[in-house]
Amino acid sequence: MLLAYRETPSFFAVARRLGAHHQTVQRWVERAVAYGVLAPLDDRPLPGKEPTIAPEARAWLVSLATEDACSRL
Repeated sequence: MLLAYRETPSFFAVARRLGAHHQTVQRWVERAVAYGVLAPLDDRPLPGKEPTIAPEARAWLVSLATEDACSRL
């Protein structure tokens, strides 16, 4: 979402492109601005719900984002 928002800075356009709700995109962007770009990947604990992002998946996403950023230099 963050990479899509970087290309097209519109909550509505990104949501339409990714099949999400514009408020979801807005929350991700605002959280990234407030706490850093990796913050949206943190699975915040919710009462009665286990984390849904596996550590391996998070590591893969971070490596993918890092690789993509480095290739743009």
